[in-house]
Amino acid sequence: MADSDVANHKTEVQLKKKRSKSTKKSLIAENEKRQKCLEILLKSNSLPQCVVNILKEELKERGQMYKMSMDEMEQFWQELHGYIRELVRQLLDDEGNVGEQICAVVNLLQHTALLHCVGESETFTQMAMVLNLAMTHETCQLQVKNEICKLSEYCCIKELRVPGEFYLNTFNFLFDYTLSEKETEAVDVKLAVKRMWEMHVALARLNLRTQTCEAVVNKLARIVVSPNYLACKEGRQFIAFTFTLDIKLIKKFHQAVKDFLPSCKRNQAVAYGEVYHSAWLNGSAEVRQALGSQCIQNLMTHMFVFPRKKQELTHLGHNVFAILSYLHHNRTLSHFSKTLSELYMPLLWRHLRSGNNIERCNAAEVFLDAYPLETPGSGKVEESNFMNKQHSEMFDLLTDNCHVVRIIAIKGICDKLCSAWRTFPPETIQVLMRNLIDLASDGSDAGVRRALYDGLAVLLLNPESAAYLARILPGLRDCIHDENEKVRKSFVRLLCGVKNMPDPPIKYWKIVTVNHLAARLELENLEVGSELSKLLMSNIYTADQSVDKFLFRLLNFIKISPRAARKLFQFSIKVLDYKNALRVMITILLNLRAHVKKKEAENHCPEQHQEENEVRQSVPKRKKRKSAEVLQSISENDQDGSENKENDRSKENQRNSSSCSSATEDKEEKDEYNQPGVAHALVDIVSLLWSIHSKSLADPSHEEDHNNLMDMACAGIPLFLKYYRGTSTYYAVVHLASFVPPDRLKSVSTVCSACVSHLKQVSEVTPPAELEVVVHALCSWGRFADIQDLVIDWLDQAFRCEGLNQSQVPKEEMKQRRVRFVAKGGKPMVALQLLDTVFGHPLNSTRVLNKSYNMIHDLYIYLERIKVVVERRLLGGLPLDSPMLSDNFLLKCMYRYAILILILHRPEPQTAANDESVVDAFDASVMFYQFLVWTIRVIKPLMPQEIEAEADISVLLIKDILRAAANLVDLMYANEETVMKIAELIQGLLSSECGLWFVESSMIVVKHLKDYTEAKYGAEDKAQLMKKVVPSLLSQALRLLSVKKYTRDQMAVFTSYIFLM
Repeated sequence: MADSDVANHKTEVQLKKKRSKSTKKSLIAENEKRQKCLEILLKSNSLPQCVVNILKEELKERGQMYKMSMDEMEQFWQELHGYIRELVRQLLDDEGNVGEQICAVVNLLQHTALLHCVGESETFTQMAMVLNLAMTHETCQLQVKNEICKLSEYCCIKELRVPGEFYLNTFNFLFDYTLSEKETEAVDVKLAVKRMWEMHVALARLNLRTQTCEAVVNKLARIVVSPNYLACKEGRQFIAFTFTLDIKLIKKFHQAVKDFLPSCKRNQAVAYGEVYHSAWLNGSAEVRQALGSQCIQNLMTHMFVFPRKKQELTHLGHNVFAILSYLHHNRTLSHFSKTLSELYMPLLWRHLRSGNNIERCNAAEVFLDAYPLETPGSGKVEESNFMNKQHSEMFDLLTDNCHVVRIIAIKGICDKLCSAWRTFPPETIQVLMRNLIDLASDGSDAGVRRALYDGLAVLLLNPESAAYLARILPGLRDCIHDENEKVRKSFVRLLCGVKNMPDPPIKYWKIVTVNHLAARLELENLEVGSELSKLLMSNIYTADQSVDKFLFRLLNFIKISPRAARKLFQFSIKVLDYKNALRVMITILLNLRAHVKKKEAENHCPEQHQEENEVRQSVPKRKKRKSAEVLQSISENDQDGSENKENDRSKENQRNSSSCSSATEDKEEKDEYNQPGVAHALVDIVSLLWSIHSKSLADPSHEEDHNNLMDMACAGIPLFLKYYRGTSTYYAVVHLASFVPPDRLKSVSTVCSACVSHLKQVSEVTPPAELEVVVHALCSWGRFADIQDLVIDWLDQAFRCEGLNQSQVPKEEMKQRRVRFVAKGGKPMVALQLLDTVFGHPLNSTRVLNKSYNMIHDLYIYLERIKVVVERRLLGGLPLDSPMLSDNFLLKCMYRYAILILILHRPEPQTAANDESVVDAFDASVMFYQFLVWTIRVIKPLMPQEIEAEADISVLLIKDILRAAANLVDLMYANEETVMKIAELIQGLLSSECGLWFVESSMIVVKHLKDYTEAKYGAEDKAQLMKKVVPSLLSQALRLLSVKKYTRDQMAVFTSYIFLM
């Protein structure tokens, strides 16, 4: 017996067990319900005595009623008939609550009907008719109606001699309940729909063309679009059955479906495909003809002319296509397949050659989904010619002049080739593949190339088509450098598809070399870089890989491109989980530390090392044994005490160090670690992974992992700093050290003080990257005070030229600082660069604000003197004498002062992070309002009286102030008074002689004012910004731009951004 057969047998046995269990449960529940009903009836005083006796015997010993003869049962029903009439009378007259008794007696009738034949019993029929009539009364509760309806359903299915009104009452109740949108616990709607399907044979007995059944027809039209029916199999079968009831009603029901399609869900549209398919299979010849011409072909006709949004169909178009697609994929009967082909014949070919691009798009989508259209019974020659015609249409679609048609053709043809590769003749496959590959150079739209690579990825799912592609894909190697990002992403996914095949016919690096992949990875961002990381990571690191193999592959990849190696791990969040990332970091730190220690030892004893080399060269080399040690787990839970943990750590360090030394023992001449950029990249990789998984490391459950990592870092950082001093790797080590708290570093390294000392030596020519590393490290260690000291000292040297060098920093805080510098020369521009580096990085800014808010406030107070310097510069009309107070410095310092107002915004007092002191509130809106008042009073009157070719310093100052104002409004810090003051400033600037200079900056602020108004006031607009202020400013700007004395070229000098919009 095959494994599949055994599995199927087990599944069948399990299903039978489940069914038997469910059947037992239902029988138990039914018996309990019947027993409860008998108890209810026996409590009634009006029940005939003979009925009471029988019910007592049945309650005492089940099965007694089954032993009764037909005559005895008829007598029993006759006695019960009068009791039922009395209960119905009380129900209609609303005399007491008899609903529970009616439900009980109905249950009793259902039970006796199952035990004996009721077809010829007039008494049973009369009781059912009495109860059926009571079901229509308003006083009858829903639960009672439901129980009566079950009895009525049984009578209808057994074809008892009841009038047509009996049928109508039963169907009306089921219709009304299953169509109700109200949820109730009285009746299960899904169960009611299933009961409706069981009644479908009885529904066929009604003459739906009569006037009495008009209401039934209308309710059937509602059922056709009912979500309750579409949601279950029996409901869909019932809807399909309604289409076969009367050929004259098909059009009415189909129109109801068409009216519902624009709002229905996708799964409901697919359900309609099942409905039409089932109706066609179960209908007569006349019904099939009507369904084909009035329903299916009608949907086809509309499908070809639906509009499209960009490349996609509308919601209605997708729903109609879902119906047709279901029919396409369920052509199991040759007759049905032939019918579909005949229905498409007069429509499909005409629309495929339409002059309207949208119609060709729709036709192409339908044709490729319906392929292959078949004409069974027409003869081999005719069938072959018809198939060749379809292949010819595919060729034409791939070369269509509309790029959307080509995209649809690529997707459809690749899907068909994948699913039915063997059905295509070799000549057809050759032509199709040639046309597909030609589209790789389609420059009309990037979507075509993207669809091509997605389609080729689909072809990889078929082993035969994948083998064919193995000969073609190497010719597409240059496509990895496509100019479009989404296209490159699709191409990389294609390579991932090649890699993930169980038995790939070609390796992905034979399609695109690793050098090209590395060159691409250097330039990519997260979108494509993450896909490249998925492609390459498993070839460099896997969890079961040995240390030697991992290091060998990693070092080789770094030598190809250090920057690509960094990007590989930077985008590895989806392919390298926390545990594996931790192993990589520990492994790199251990082996790099071992390398540095070895080099340090060689440098200390060069003569001894030379003798060892001579001895080693005289001994013949042994074949190197491959290390089989895999990367060890870092966070093992050891319960043997702290001593055992320390021993385990030392042993693990020794093992990893020995593996590293053995990997490099026979390669001293090459020495991969000393290759340019290798050590730098390795340290950067550790820093990147540490940053990516910082949240996981901070988790209390990973405290031991975090301590281990910091121990490794602290052990290696002092060696790295000493060995790599004077190289770019030194700054990479500083960045790595920024992840370690200063308390952990203090005992092993003086890197914190070294960074502070390094800042003293920076100048305007210092590379920004080096400055960023040092500043970032100091901010992470909480050493902003040292940065502030340098900044104030350097700025003091500049302000001393104007006699404004008094320090505003409180002396108490100066005492707390570790280093106090006395600058020999001023570096004001470098000071501003330091501040830009601190506040330009979100992480640095957040850290400084949380730990050193008061220091930033002191710096803001200190920078207020820039207003005095600016005022003197504007009044003098010429640049100041000191080169340190250049116009460029004044502009940058003023903008930094304005931005500090926004950074310091705290509407309410807060407790400082470092102590229990309270930080006072700082309202940025109020402070900026005062700043605007100063601007209007000091700077605005000193602007040029006429526009000049080059902007004056006053113009540049105001443009920077407007830029800060835009940020204030965008952050929602501004209050109504400040907003109106900003609008006042803009109004005055636009009405001045040099207003053209401010159009661009002003309109940016106005745009933010609009968003500010909508977010804060909504439709009310209490401040009248949208009704008066914003329209007034826009009108002023348009009036300024429409002045005839300025040509377009002249205005473009002042408002270049607007003309690029």
